[in-house]
Amino acid sequence: MSPFPQPGDDESWEPTAAPGAAPEKRAGKLLTTGDMARLSQNTVRTVRFYEETGVLEPAHRSDGGHRLFPLCELDKLVFDID
Repeated sequence: MSPFPQPGDDESWEPTAAPGAAPEKRAGKLLTTGDMARLSQNTVRTVRFYEETGVLEPAHRSDGGHRLFPLCELDKLVFDID
């Protein structure tokens, strides 16, 4: 179990999706880079670094180029940082 807040821990928490994302992505199934940074208590730059080095793999990019990550990538980020 992660020591960091997880989706579902707080009923008011809902992942955001980039503008232009498909409706299923806006429904909270994917996390933005900002969500990944907040939930792992890191910076957006750290998330981008791990994505650039191949540790994290975005599931999709929105039409605007925003990275969208599945929840399993958050587990990788938290595990790698700890």
